[in-house]
Amino acid sequence: MPAPPPSPEVLSSLGLLVSDLKSDFSATCLERPPAYDLTRVKSTFERLVSEANAWLDREQVPQSGRSLRWMAALRYEHQGFELTVDWPTGDASVEALNNALGAFHREHERLYTFSQTDAPVELVQLHVQAIGSMAKPAITRLSGSVRPQDAQVGSQNVWTESGWRVCPIYERSLLSAGVSFDGPAIVQQFDATTWILAGQRATVDEFGHLIVREV
Repeated sequence: MPAPPPSPEVLSSLGLLVSDLKSDFSATCLERPPAYDLTRVKSTFERLVSEANAWLDREQVPQSGRSLRWMAALRYEHQGFELTVDWPTGDASVEALNNALGAFHREHERLYTFSQTDAPVELVQLHVQAIGSMAKPAITRLSGSVRPQDAQVGSQNVWTESGWRVCPIYERSLLSAGVSFDGPAIVQQFDATTWILAGQRATVDEFGHLIVREV
């Protein structure tokens, strides 16, 4: 079980910086077999692609960082819910439709242990997902070789399940990658305190995360 990251107070902000931009565009396009109107499917996808590209323009995503994902929501006739599967991007042909139908049967079997390949399948909705890949900030990797005792800045008497224990206090900023120590122990930092229980071992990974495991 992971403990707090090195800087929990800015974790959400960091998540925004390393995440891609993403927005979904969808439209109802109800088509029943066997006469699927692929001309309508094509025009609907084209409209969604236009909306997706306009959004990417507003977000000022460079062409090199843009990608579109086509999807379709399908269901068996008389079914009360749909499953969304990938649709071959940029294609509204009979072959693309058959690929989507095959993906729907496989997904239905994966989720519900059965599929009905001979049953009529309705096309309900079309989706285009716009993805903008942005430049990511570099994440600092820890270096150095520090022993646990080198990062110990004190100790504290703590009441545990087995009674009072004198527990070491480690300064998080002094811990380097690869350092391991057993609980009970306290890890302090400016914005958080981590309590390592007896029977647990904390290990610092190369990005400064504390990985806590039972031993």
